[in-house]
Amino acid sequence: MIEIQNLYYKDILKNITLKIEDNLIILGENGAGKSTLAKMLCGLIPNNFVYFQNKPLKIIKNRAKNINYIPATLIVYDENITVTEYLQSAFYTSHIDFNAIRKIMHQLFLKEQFLSTLSSGQKQLLQIALAILQDTKTTIFDEPTANLDPQNSKKVFDILQNNFQQKIVITHDLNLAYNLGYQILYLDNGEVRFTGTFKDFIKRDFYDGYVKITPYGVVTTL
Repeated sequence: MIEIQNLYYKDILKNITLKIEDNLIILGENGAGKSTLAKMLCGLIPNNFVYFQNKPLKIIKNRAKNINYIPATLIVYDENITVTEYLQSAFYTSHIDFNAIRKIMHQLFLKEQFLSTLSSGQKQLLQIALAILQDTKTTIFDEPTANLDPQNSKKVFDILQNNFQQKIVITHDLNLAYNLGYQILYLDNGEVRFTGTFKDFIKRDFYDGYVKITPYGVVTTL
């Protein structure tokens, strides 16, 4: 369980108090504070507001084993390493499970090649693969389908539906949010305006009538 108590951060996040016990989707317009909140939840921005399993996050050792953040863009310091070499970093001990690496590469159609040759979509899939191999208690995914075509988006969707860990997903993809069925948290100008189910969220009409649920999924009307 993650708990936030009276969180204020500069002019970006304001007066946030909540408990996150299940899988969660974070929605909001650009600049609403979604990624900043995510970085505070995992300690990338040090703070005194976040508690993980009833302990202040800042005192937890090896935080990456408990809560991890997968950014929207792959950041590596050496693109001359291979996919397998990159995925080996998921293991914190000298024992590297190469069978698990091969399995997730096969599942996500990742081939052994240098990181410098990967497309943006392949880099996104590589980060998803790393998150699965790390097997942390909670993983925050920042726009996990942003650079993906429909086929690869479906692969990520299937992974996010598995119960391999608690998942917090930041996204603008309303169809992803609807179909995953997670609880919704909606940020507006740094404040929490809604928490609850997606259907109740749509009823609140934060999108001024432009978004509707149909038998075909979520439709945006312009």
